[in-house]
Amino acid sequence: MIGAVNQQETECLRIQEEMMGEVTDVLIFPHEPGINQGCKKCRTVYVSGHKYALGLRVKEGDNTHDYLIGVDPPVSCCGEQKAFFQSFVSNEEAQAAAEMVQAQINRDGSTKNLRLVDWAIPSSN
Repeated sequence: MIGAVNQQETECLRIQEEMMGEVTDVLIFPHEPGINQGCKKCRTVYVSGHKYALGLRVKEGDNTHDYLIGVDPPVSCCGEQKAFFQSFVSNEEAQAAAEMVQAQINRDGSTKNLRLVDWAIPSSN
């Protein structure tokens, strides 16, 4: 999974929209070692080797919170829903998805129809 990414390593598709006091940035986070997502209980691997994740940076006043955009529908394994996030093999795929997310935010006027996953510590799933 993705850990902390320093500002210089983060490629941002910076599309800003003022929405009810929030500014939302759609972000593409590169992770060269590769993104792996799976179930710790049964060790099933659902994603392996993807290099890019899609996220949002939401600012409200002085507070900023980063989210990853979750897969929809959610993945269920071993009787529980997993907090898997969207990840992509190529930067081009990630950029296309970021544009679709931004279009959805523009259309809906909020992030309410997106599955947001809190930024997680690696291997916390």
